[in-house]
Amino acid sequence: MHIYIHIPFCVRKCRYCAFYSIGYDSGIAKEFVNSLFREIEMMAIILRNRNNFYDNDTLNTLYIGGGTPSILEPALIGEIVRAIQQNFGIDKFDEFTIEANPESVSRQKVDRYIEFSANRMSIGVQSLDDRQLKFLGRIHNSEQALDAIKSARAAGIRNISLDFIYGSPNFDVKSFLPTLERTIAFGIEHISLYSLTVEPNTPLENDVRKHLIVLPTTDEVGEQYYAIAEYLDSQGFAEYEVSNFAKAKHRCKHNLAYWHRQKYLGLGPSAHSFDGEYRWANTKSVERYISAFSRKYIPLNNKIFGDDFAKMLADLKLPIDFIEKLTPVQEISEIVMLGLRLDEGFYIEKLGDYAEKIIEAAKELLVHKILTFDGEKIWLNRKQKLLADGVAAKILRQVN
Repeated sequence: MHIYIHIPFCVRKCRYCAFYSIGYDSGIAKEFVNSLFREIEMMAIILRNRNNFYDNDTLNTLYIGGGTPSILEPALIGEIVRAIQQNFGIDKFDEFTIEANPESVSRQKVDRYIEFSANRMSIGVQSLDDRQLKFLGRIHNSEQALDAIKSARAAGIRNISLDFIYGSPNFDVKSFLPTLERTIAFGIEHISLYSLTVEPNTPLENDVRKHLIVLPTTDEVGEQYYAIAEYLDSQGFAEYEVSNFAKAKHRCKHNLAYWHRQKYLGLGPSAHSFDGEYRWANTKSVERYISAFSRKYIPLNNKIFGDDFAKMLADLKLPIDFIEKLTPVQEISEIVMLGLRLDEGFYIEKLGDYAEKIIEAAKELLVHKILTFDGEKIWLNRKQKLLADGVAAKILRQVN
C-alpha cells in the first residue's frame, strides 16, 4: 500500500502556495481527524473489494503531508497512524514520511513520531536567507530551520529530506551554495529543489500581475537550477527526478510510486488517489469533508460492490470532487510525461501498441541528442532536464 494523508492546516499561508490549507483551529482539527478515521475505515472496506488494488510490490509507504502536519498534536498523529495500520492490516511501513515546518518542530515531537514508526522527515527549509524567507511568506527564520534539522537528527531520524526554493527575485546561486553546504554537513540524505512558480489565486500571482514583483527570466532560472544540480552531484546526490536529489538508497519510495504509476490512496481534503484504472480527488473543503463523513452511510456490504466504481462512490455520497476512468491515450501520456521526469526515463514495453508511434515522434529529439534510446527505454539527457514537460508535450502532440 502507498497511502498519502493530507493535513489541511497551517499557521499562515505562504504567498506562493497553492496547496489546499486553512488556518489551524484545535476544534476543527479534532472534527477533521474524526472524519479522517471514518474515511480510513470506509476506504479500507471499499478497496478490499477492489480485486486489483492490493497487487503493488511488497512496499508499504505512508506520507503525511499538507498543509503543516507538524501543527497537529503528536497524539493525533499517533491515532491516525494506528487507524491506518489496523484498517489496512499493515504491521510496519517500509517508509513513513512526515512533513514538517521548522517553527513547529521540536525534539519532543520528533521523539513521538519515531514512537509511531516514522523513519523519514521532510522539512520545509526553503532558504537560510532570512530576507528570502520573509519574501516567501515563511514564518520561520534560518536559525529555526537549522534547529529543526538538529532536532530530527538528534532524535534518531536517519532519512531527512530538505525542501529548497530557487528562482525568486534577488536569488543568487553563489550565496545559496553555502546554504546547501551548511545543511549537507548534518548528513542530509535527500534534497528537493523547487523553482518558485506563480500559481493561480495566490498573493504572489497578484503581485506579479500588478508588476510589483519581477521574477528572473526562464534562462536565468535554468542557469540557477543547473548550477545547483552540479553542486549537489559533487556532494554525492544523484538527480533521480527533475526536482529530487538523493544519496545512495535514499530515494523517496512513496514519491516513486507516483512517478511509476503504482496504485496509491489519498485521504483527507484535496487528496488524490489512483487504482490503476480510475483517478479521483477529494473535495478541497474541510467543511464539506467533515459534513460528508458526519452523515450515516449505506452499510458497506457486498450488495453495493459492482463493476462501476465511479457509480458506487457517487451512491455513497463520498466527498469527491472528480473521478475519471483513464483512456488508453491518457495512460500513454502519463507514462511519457512522468517517465521523462525520471533519470531512468520510460520503458517502451509499457507503451503497448503505441510504442512505434512514440519512437517515431521522438526521432527528431533523438537526433539532436535531447533524448536517448537504448532499445528498451527512452530518457531525457541530463542537461535538458528542465525541458521534461515541453518535450513530453511535443512527443504527445504527434501521437494524439
